[in-house]
Amino acid sequence: MSLEKKLEELANSQKPYSKFCAYQMVLNSMPDKDKKVLDEAWSKGLSANIIVKALRAEGYKTTPEAIRLHRKGVCKCPKN
Repeated sequence: MSLEKKLEELANSQKPYSKFCAYQMVLNSMPDKDKKVLDEAWSKGLSANIIVKALRAEGYKTTPEAIRLHRKGVCKCPKN
C-alpha cells in the first residue's frame, strides 16, 4: 500500500474530534446513577487511582492522569 493511500485510510478512519477530555467523555456516557456514585466517591476523598480501577472494572476507559487534569481544570474541556 502506498503512503498516500495509507494516510488517506487512516485519516478517514479517525474518530471525530471531541471538545471534551477523555474523562468528561466517560462521564457523558454514564447513567445518572453511576454519576451520583462517582460524585460520592470524590466527596469521600477517594484517590484517582482507586476510582480508575473501579471505572475500568465496570468497562469505562480512563486514566488517573486524565482524571487529575480534568479535576484541576487543565484538560481540553471548554472553560466557562
